[in-house]
Amino acid sequence: MAKALRIALSTVLLSTTLAVMSTGRVEAKPACPDTWDSNQCDYYRDGYKAGSKDKKAGKSNEFSRHSDSYDSRFRSNYQAGYETGWDATPAGGYSSGKVKCPDTWTGAKCDYFRDGYKQGKVDRGANLSMAYQRHSGLYDSRFEEAFSVGYEAGWQGTSY
Repeated sequence: MAKALRIALSTVLLSTTLAVMSTGRVEAKPACPDTWDSNQCDYYRDGYKAGSKDKKAGKSNEFSRHSDSYDSRFRSNYQAGYETGWDATPAGGYSSGKVKCPDTWTGAKCDYFRDGYKQGKVDRGANLSMAYQRHSGLYDSRFEEAFSVGYEAGWQGTSY
């Protein structure tokens, strides 16, 4: 069962559609494996939303808290969606609008600075070393500098 779930999750991750928003940021859109029926996909998408929402709210990664949200026949689909949504979502706990960017940075550059700042704060709070590279999946390589500067500022608790 666990191997089948890993295979399904890998398939879902590989089939995830990426849409580039007008800001230049990449946002993951959940997609289902071609072999799943509409019920399986619906529960997967519901799980994805729940996992994303839980992570943004700073809750632990426990899809079982939502056991009343899915039919037991579709538990594995919901769990796969939950795990994918959790993994694809940056941790919450702050309002990005309150983080001031360096004066010359606007648009996507400022957004990535803020994302880096948030991840730096999360890592510092979790007693992790200062290493923005562990979050390479959260930023577009064109904005690595902005993310890394924001990460360092967040980790150190400094502001601009």
